[in-house]
Amino acid sequence: MRDLTLKALVLTAIICFASLISKAQIGYNYSQFDVGVAGAVNQVYGDAQSVTQTASVRFSLNYNQTPFLNYILEGEGGKLEGGKRSHPTSRVFSNSFSAFTFRIQVQAGELMDYSDSPFKNGLKNLYISSGIGYVVNHLTTTRLSVNIPDYYTPGENNSNEIFIPARIGMRHLLNNLTSF
Repeated sequence: MRDLTLKALVLTAIICFASLISKAQIGYNYSQFDVGVAGAVNQVYGDAQSVTQTASVRFSLNYNQTPFLNYILEGEGGKLEGGKRSHPTSRVFSNSFSAFTFRIQVQAGELMDYSDSPFKNGLKNLYISSGIGYVVNHLTTTRLSVNIPDYYTPGENNSNEIFIPARIGMRHLLNNLTSF
């Protein structure tokens, strides 16, 4: 009796240890976390007389609860510029910004069974996404005109705003990029 109890304890301990070190998947081959970095070229189409291109950079961290339900945390920063001193009004602006967003993204594959239909399989990565964001702007140039005395463009030099990001799109996955 005592020998049987010892064997049962040893077997239980081995099974518990094996379950701690094993990595099982539930039939999906997806990463639970994604990290992304992106660059962008910005152009402001406003009341400035010329359009200038500036750069921004974006970082993202995704938690994929399922292959089709994602929680996304993003941060973006850069500059927006426009105008030229050589124009008649000499209106020039330069604005630095930082934006932070949290979004939940739900893809159609989470809501429907796509296994028996090629059409539904093609639509499984169609998504809607929304959340909350916060943007900080800081105007880094003067609002006075150099060429026209006392010409001043009104407005705030700094702003902080809460916004609601909303997206609709199609996600296209590139498989096996982690194999190199």
